[in-house]
Amino acid sequence: LTYYHAKGVLKKISPDTPLDAWYFRVRDMATPYEINVDPDQANQNNLTFFINYKVYDYQDNFIGVAGVGLKVDTVIKLLDRYQQRYQRSVYFVDTQGRIVLTGAEGGPQGARAGQSLLELENLHDLRAKLPTPHSGNYEYNAQGQRHFLNVRFIPELNWYLFVDKHEGSALGDIRRSLYLNLLICLVITLIVLALLNGVIRRFQRKIETQATLDSLTGLPNRRGFDLLALQAMHEAQREPKPLTALLLDLDHFKRLNDTHGHLAGDQVLSGFARHLESCLRQSDIVCRWGGEEFIVLLKDTDSATALKIAEKIRLLIEQQRYAYEGKNLHLTVSIGVTTLQADDTLHSLLSRADHAMYRAKQSGRNRTCVEMPHSSYE
Repeated sequence: LTYYHAKGVLKKISPDTPLDAWYFRVRDMATPYEINVDPDQANQNNLTFFINYKVYDYQDNFIGVAGVGLKVDTVIKLLDRYQQRYQRSVYFVDTQGRIVLTGAEGGPQGARAGQSLLELENLHDLRAKLPTPHSGNYEYNAQGQRHFLNVRFIPELNWYLFVDKHEGSALGDIRRSLYLNLLICLVITLIVLALLNGVIRRFQRKIETQATLDSLTGLPNRRGFDLLALQAMHEAQREPKPLTALLLDLDHFKRLNDTHGHLAGDQVLSGFARHLESCLRQSDIVCRWGGEEFIVLLKDTDSATALKIAEKIRLLIEQQRYAYEGKNLHLTVSIGVTTLQADDTLHSLLSRADHAMYRAKQSGRNRTCVEMPHSSYE
């Protein structure tokens, strides 16, 4: 129930606050996301198109709602451009007949957002034909002038788009005017949907990227590693070229967390990730496997070379000190090494690396152990 935005925590939300109703609506809906128009509470309540996503953890538990917004000002500028170019009134009406969005000069007879079509005295003829909005073409009289109206429903917004032209000296043919209204209506609809679709696609790509990265270290997480590792194994077995796995575990990390706190642990993990990357090539694959465990795949690298790289990492970490609140924190790392075999799966490769790392732990920590099928050595 905490509302976060780009500058931090905005507020706590409540089911008793009308402005917070969107969250509880999205939480309880069956679909994965909605497109809605709401005031942006983080931006002076400016009216905004929102795409609100339901967010789940890896166990499919609902954990919140993520929203991305597109300012209504963008659409208003578009409406003004078409109104000036084609001398038509363009506005949006909701399913209750209330005007929700107009150009800068307002809607019919200067009506503003929030007004109902029923409040406009000059729309008596239209109200008789159109008590509630329906898609189609209509004619009505207002202030002694004849009007030609095209109405189109936009399901993504649950709004109706109205394009209204009054009869004047410039109007040659009623039929041509109605067709032109329809064309403008279609163009605006397509542009609005294209804008919304672009925002959705960018946001989805961002979510997909974040789903494969560890938020603390910026390294690929286990999900991201699985995708990269399977591709690397396929390439190594096809060519063939050696591929070696390193499984690294920080020694006594729980003790460090218990002594100095989890923030100190996060500082150490982040620093360790940077030092680990500094020992590797750009082509190598490194990820945070979970907790204080990290895994590395060294492409085109045999076990002897991999052992040297592992020792380089171990000695570098042994010499490092991580500053936190005036203290220099120090720890070591245990490393298990194994090389890909012709009949290996990702599971069997990582299982051997895990066994080698376990032997390194059992042998006193701060060391590297290598394991191959049916034989092993330190």
